[in-house]
Amino acid sequence: DLVAFIDVAKIGPNYIPGHGHADLFSFEASFFGQRVFVNSGTSCYGISERRLYERSTVAHNTLEIDNKSSSDVWSGFRVANRAYPRKPSIKYNNESQEAAISCSHNGYSKIFKKVIHNREWIFNKNSMEVIDNINGSFDTAISRLHIHPLISVQEYSKESISLKLNNGNLIYLMVENGSFFITNTKFSLGFGLLEANMCINIKIVDNSKCRLIINY
Repeated sequence: DLVAFIDVAKIGPNYIPGHGHADLFSFEASFFGQRVFVNSGTSCYGISERRLYERSTVAHNTLEIDNKSSSDVWSGFRVANRAYPRKPSIKYNNESQEAAISCSHNGYSKIFKKVIHNREWIFNKNSMEVIDNINGSFDTAISRLHIHPLISVQEYSKESISLKLNNGNLIYLMVENGSFFITNTKFSLGFGLLEANMCINIKIVDNSKCRLIINY
C-alpha cells in the first residue's frame, strides 16, 4: 500500500554536479498505487527563475532552514558549496516489522555557524513518520510536502490534514512541534508542462525537533 523513494545521497559526482538539485533528504511516496507526495520535477533547462526554483530546496519534499537551499545551486547548471550526507542508516526489526532510515547532513553549516540536519523515516503497518531534528541555531525552518495534482485536501487545520485520493482512499497527517499551512505551487508533468498543485508546509515552532505522522 506504500512505496517511498528517499534521497540520502550526494548531489552528484564532485566533478560534475550540474544536473543535481538541492534535494537532500527529499522523498516521494505513493499510497494505494497512486502518487501523493512528489517533488516539483524538471520542466525546463537554461537560465530562468523557474529553473532556479526547480533546483532549490523549496521545490522538494525536505527541510529548508533560514530561507536557504541545502546546496548552493545557481545559474542553469552550477553548484557551489554543497550538502554532504553523513552516516546513512537502514534498520529493520523482524519482530515488529518496523523499518527505519536515518541520515544527517551539514548543508546549512557555515564557517562560524554549525547546523546539522538529521532526518529519520519510520515505516510501520499503515503508518509513516518523518522526524526532523536540527542541531544548532537557526531562525526559521520549514519542511514541505508537494502534493500530486490529482490529490485533494479533505480537511485542514494547523495540526492535522486529511487528503483524498481519486480512488477514494484517505491519508491523514498530524504534526508535533510544528504547524501546517498550505500554498499553491506548480508541478512538472514533463518538459515544458506545468500543472497547478498544492504544497503542505510545516513550520517548526518553539523546538528544533518536528515529528510528522502519516496514517493510511
